[in-house]
Amino acid sequence: RGATLSGNVQVTGTADIEEFWYYKLEFRYEGLDHWHYITGQYDEVNANVLGTWDTTPLPNGAYQVRLVVVDRTGNYPPPCEIPVHVKN
Repeated sequence: RGATLSGNVQVTGTADIEEFWYYKLEFRYEGLDHWHYITGQYDEVNANVLGTWDTTPLPNGAYQVRLVVVDRTGNYPPPCEIPVHVKN
């Protein structure tokens, strides 16, 4: 939370729920509604790298990164959203 990031950033964490189907990582500029896809996969991840986010083309500022984990019925618990700052 609140980290200052630049360049290529490895996002680590856990994506593992009952009846796991897939997960996706997304980001948005603070205050805007539109989320942008970073990466995702159909394999569970436990305390490891979820993906790499290239912040290079982004303007400096406040962002949110979120992890959405979806189950086989298409449902998902509340996403994990983390505020960060990009400074390239």
